[in-house]
Amino acid sequence: MSNGPDGLIRINPVFSRWLAFYLVALHLSALLVLLLLHLSLVPNLIMSVCVCLSLIYYWKRDLLHQGRGSISSVKWSEEGGWLISDNNGTEQFATLSPSSFLSQYLVLLSFKTANNDRRRLLLPGDGVDPDQLRRLRVLLISGCSYQVS
Repeated sequence: MSNGPDGLIRINPVFSRWLAFYLVALHLSALLVLLLLHLSLVPNLIMSVCVCLSLIYYWKRDLLHQGRGSISSVKWSEEGGWLISDNNGTEQFATLSPSSFLSQYLVLLSFKTANNDRRRLLLPGDGVDPDQLRRLRVLLISGCSYQVS
């Protein structure tokens, strides 16, 4: 299967408005539930801070692709398999886990690196080049993604 002139797929995710809306709505609804629970001030404040910290963490990791454990780009080639890069420019080979998820609007790539780190990349439809996302879906459906040489 050839995916380009050199058999290479490059995924460079960008900011996704859909995912930003989802993250904000999810965390605001969690804060609303906390208000409806009628807890005392201290537990309510502690849980509210935890919800806000969660929003910041996922915003940085999944939308801005910054922070520890975030993936800034993914490359797949027929010869070399999967190569993941973080925002520091560090590249490492990885294998794609069968727990990855594929749907019409969202792709979740779950990787395992050579030193047994688990890394995940969330790819909403509006956060990736449509042509590269289509190539990635074809690759994942064909089953070639689990073969690493």
